[in-house]
Amino acid sequence: MTMALTSGRQSLFERIERVQYLFTLSGSVSSRLATLAVLILLPSYIGLHNYGLFALVITLGEIIEMTAANWFRLLLIRQSVQSAPAAPAIPTTRFSFSALAIGTTLLSIIAACIISPFMPDAPDFELSVAVSVYVVNFAILRLVLTLLQALNRQGLFGLVESIRGVAMLILVFGTVLGGWGNFFHTALAFSFAAGLSILISLPVLGGSFDQILSKHLAAGTFKAIAIPTILVTALTFQFGWVDRLILQTWLGPTMVGLYVAATAVARQPVDLVLFALNQQAFPALLSQDRGGEGDRKIAGYLVASCILGFGAAGACIVLARPIVECVLPSFDHILAAQLIGPIAIGAVALGIKHVVFDNIFHAYGRNWLLLAYLAGVSLATLALSITLVKLYGPAGAAISFMIGSCAAALVSALVSRALWPFKIPVQSILRVLACAFLAAAIVTAALSLLPHNAWLQLIAGGVIYGGTYFALLVAIVRFDLRRFINAPWEQHLFAGQQP
Repeated sequence: MTMALTSGRQSLFERIERVQYLFTLSGSVSSRLATLAVLILLPSYIGLHNYGLFALVITLGEIIEMTAANWFRLLLIRQSVQSAPAAPAIPTTRFSFSALAIGTTLLSIIAACIISPFMPDAPDFELSVAVSVYVVNFAILRLVLTLLQALNRQGLFGLVESIRGVAMLILVFGTVLGGWGNFFHTALAFSFAAGLSILISLPVLGGSFDQILSKHLAAGTFKAIAIPTILVTALTFQFGWVDRLILQTWLGPTMVGLYVAATAVARQPVDLVLFALNQQAFPALLSQDRGGEGDRKIAGYLVASCILGFGAAGACIVLARPIVECVLPSFDHILAAQLIGPIAIGAVALGIKHVVFDNIFHAYGRNWLLLAYLAGVSLATLALSITLVKLYGPAGAAISFMIGSCAAALVSALVSRALWPFKIPVQSILRVLACAFLAAAIVTAALSLLPHNAWLQLIAGGVIYGGTYFALLVAIVRFDLRRFINAPWEQHLFAGQQP
């Protein structure tokens, strides 16, 4: 009986792993579409004030949990990749990864209880509990996803994310329709979906993680890698997250709700495709060296990021008005539409920075160098955010996010070239950009001929944009969808350009 169950589980695992990239993408699509549905539909059920507080829970939870534990997850992947470029030399070991997972979670809970009462116009106890529950559930989820990434089991990664997407919709909207329509109960439901997805997935996941979790962290690693990574993570939240806290402080939860809803519409499509790509890029680049195959792969990931990012951002920008009218009926349509363009552009810049250039610093263990460049950009962006939010409200937050993200991507690209000076395939990137511009221009012309019906313009415009962009990629970039899915990093070769 046990052998049959084991055999069945292995058979399922093998079927999933044969389509790793598609399953990763489908999982990312499922969870992010579910998040998008929650973020754009929830205001109609719980009101803008409660929605702003709900967004505040997610914002604080993300900042606290990621800052406390992201360094440990990066190290876990690093030690799982045997052929990664050498990090700084480190002495004997002290703590197991399982102990670190528990410790960082406890620290996150303490931080949530300390920070939450300082938020203005928010109930202290409910906010502290909601943020703590968020931290615990997402710490467990991200630990499991990181272990799957370290083991290169991207198919199971997608399975867990797909389950989370379904669980999120059922729990959140079940809670609202059941009569618990305030920010506290909806935030708890949103968080519990993450933990529930792990419980449901346990029969397939099995006990595959013992070997990694039993490894120990070297004593000198905290200074060499952990401290700069913690600071880098905290600084990274300046781009698109801290501005929500600034809005909460000066303009209250309602304006936070508007900004978060517009951000969801503009960022989720971009983050969706680039997040799935990064699940392959990060461990792949850790196992590469400069020159030859490594240069070809990192250049290919750069072009792949542009293909996915430019395409998603272009669709958001050109269809901003019908998107807002269809999916954000509770908000100021003119203001919400104005936010989408800058946020989408900033999201692409930030995504390319993460997928390609920041991964170079992680691959070579140069986290202090990463911190050095990011500190200046983040502090400048913080000052810009405070100034522009005070002057222009949510529009100022969107503009500061775009400027800060583009500056961070540019500086990351320049500084990282000292470590890995691969040839940037400029010709291929410009061709991709031209495809996005041409597709947007064609859709703009087509929308002017259609009746002013938001749903008609959104559906027709989306179909026209997608078809046009794909056709232009095939014609100009020699795009091959099947090859792209199997090996996204080879895409730059289709334009006839060697790295």
